[in-house]
Amino acid sequence: MEDSIDLTAKLPGIASLIYRNTYKHGNVVASVSNLDWTADLSHMMVCDTTLQIHGLCIPAVTLLCE
Repeated sequence: MEDSIDLTAKLPGIASLIYRNTYKHGNVVASVSNLDWTADLSHMMVCDTTLQIHGLCIPAVTLLCE
């Protein structure tokens, strides 16, 4: 059980790593610990600090994850 929880916690990093290797030439972006799960995932995938981009990405990521 604990291993599955640990793996679930690492999913945003794994998903963003796959996305960035496929579409962004492998540039890895570090996780930001003060963001929630969807904001952190959109930050690691898009890596744009403007609120306009994050405002659009967070609802899309939330819908995709449900």
